[in-house]
Amino acid sequence: MKEHPFSVKTMKTVRRYIDRLCSQMNESPAEVEEFREEM
Repeated sequence: MKEHPFSVKTMKTVRRYIDRLCSQMNESPAEVEEFREEM
């Protein structure tokens, strides 16, 4: 299994940032989910 190059703390920070971005998007749920997956 390949490990992420980032620490757990960094990954949590990135995930929270993406969650904030997604919560502010005025797009369909499908578009928001696609954005989330790309990030």
